[in-house]
Amino acid sequence: SEPGLLPDQLLRDFVDASDTLLCIVDGSGRLLFTNPALQRFTDRSEAELSGQHFWEVFVVPEHVALSQDAVARAMATGIAHSQEGDWLTGAGERRRVAMRNTVLVDDAGRPYAIGCVGIDVTDERRREAQLHLRAQTDLLTGIANRGALFDALRARLDDGPGCALLFCDLDRFKAVNDEHGHAVGDALLAEMARRMTELAGPGDLVARFGGDEFVIL
Repeated sequence: SEPGLLPDQLLRDFVDASDTLLCIVDGSGRLLFTNPALQRFTDRSEAELSGQHFWEVFVVPEHVALSQDAVARAMATGIAHSQEGDWLTGAGERRRVAMRNTVLVDDAGRPYAIGCVGIDVTDERRREAQLHLRAQTDLLTGIANRGALFDALRARLDDGPGCALLFCDLDRFKAVNDEHGHAVGDALLAEMARRMTELAGPGDLVARFGGDEFVIL
């Protein structure tokens, strides 16, 4: 360590420099401590945040009741579970935050506060969603691919009363490719997918099974 730096100073420097969103709340959910990163996130000073219920500052409205229940459970059991939820920035932007929560106890083992380490995972979750969408989408037509069809079919059979399947293929499609070229064939497949999607019901799934084969679930 650097000469002359005491552990308390090192800890303060680390907390101040960290880009994670750090806070400590008491048993009623009031903010006792916030680090500079959380102050920048909320666009509020340390003094403005102190004593405020955290769910009135950065928790989205639909998660307020869940946040209140989580605090009550943590104080009653001494256990705070990791969570992920939406927080609001000072500008009103929704951000996805992964939270690692820890119950703080006194010398007698009684819970008196909860510490939270929040990490903004918004961009990471968006990338994951995009990758998942690509993995489930037929690149040529933009509709669901075979893998997405099997996933949807499995869900319908596991959780619902069943479903119906309609298999379709294009007659003489090979002749289109042979006479007009694959670019025209690709355009025909894309147009076929568009028309089938328009005709399908709101709860139906249109998928390209492969080649010139399509399935409506």
